[in-house]
Amino acid sequence: MANHLAIHSFSQSLVDFLGQSYAAFRALPEGTGLPGATFDLLSSAEFGSDKEIKDKVTVYLHRISLNQHQRNAAPTQAISPVALDLHFLLTPWLDTADDELAVLGWAIRELHYHAFLDRSALSDDANWAVDESISLVPDDLSAEDMARIWEAARRGYRLSYPFLARVVRLGRTLPEETTPAVARRFTYTDNLLERAP
Repeated sequence: MANHLAIHSFSQSLVDFLGQSYAAFRALPEGTGLPGATFDLLSSAEFGSDKEIKDKVTVYLHRISLNQHQRNAAPTQAISPVALDLHFLLTPWLDTADDELAVLGWAIRELHYHAFLDRSALSDDANWAVDESISLVPDDLSAEDMARIWEAARRGYRLSYPFLARVVRLGRTLPEETTPAVARRFTYTDNLLERAP
């Protein structure tokens, strides 16, 4: 369970992980043919603008949904944390088909073999639990849904890989110095002269 910064923290941690892994792979003999590209987190405003994106691989959070499995689970607390699934698009913005397909193939393979991010890979700002782990799985996005995303962006269609991050749990964190709530029980009577003990 994490605080209100969990969505941003996870998204940025994922981009950092992919960027560092890509740079390390390019330094190996196997990765010498890969083009230079940076990994960036794309906001909705940037995705919908006409600003040119070049030599980047972007991660764009296009949808957030409630996780149905944890939503129906029996609560372990009075108010359980909200469990979210984050729906992402991974898009290479490179000039040639060779570069675009090579980088996208590398990224898909990387997400497949590193199918979760645990506490060690997540940034500290969301106050993640020690046992926190978020799975990365392919998202089954229909061609129609993909077309709608790109149509709304007012950009030409780009080859993209949809994937899902589950489960990001947002909980309420209280400061440690918070004192417990005090409850008082009142009694009711018709005798207005009667005093409570």
